[in-house]
Amino acid sequence: MPMLGDSAAAALMSCFDSLDIYGQSLACMALGMMRVVEARDMIWRYFERVRDDDDIGYAVGALWGLLDLDDPRADEAIAHLLKHDRDFPEPYGFAARGGGVQSIAPLLDRLVITTESPTYKSEIQDVLMALAGVMARVGEETMRTELSNFTERTDSLESILAGLRD
Repeated sequence: MPMLGDSAAAALMSCFDSLDIYGQSLACMALGMMRVVEARDMIWRYFERVRDDDDIGYAVGALWGLLDLDDPRADEAIAHLLKHDRDFPEPYGFAARGGGVQSIAPLLDRLVITTESPTYKSEIQDVLMALAGVMARVGEETMRTELSNFTERTDSLESILAGLRD
C-alpha cells in the first residue's frame, strides 16, 4: 500500500466511515503502514469504539495503526488491553514496541500471574522482555520509580525486579 501514495491514503480516509467494522480495522493497519499521520485521531476514535468488543481483532488492527504512526496513545491502548485481560496476539511484543509508563503496571500484574501460576510460567521471559523494551523507551529512572511503587504493593517479585532494574 505505501507505493500507492497520497491519493490512496486520502481515498481510504474519505471512505473510512462507510466501511464495515472489519474493513475499518484493516484500514487502520493500512493507514499506519502508509504513515498517514493525519489518520491518528480517526484511528484512536475507532480504537475507543471497538476496544471492548468480543472480537479483539478489531482493536488489534487499530493498535497496529497507532504503533506504526508512533502515536503516544498506543501506550494507553496497550495498557487498556492488558488491564482488561484481553487476549490478543503478541501482547508482550506490542508492549515492547509501543508501551510506556501506562503499560508498566499491567505488565507487572502479568508478571505476578506468570510467576505464581504454573499455567503461565512460560510467559515470564516474554513479560520481562516487554518490560525491558518499555524501560528502553521511558528511561531507567522512570522504570525505577514505577517498580518501587509496585514493589511496595507486593514483595513476591523483589528478586525478579532487582534483576530488571540492573
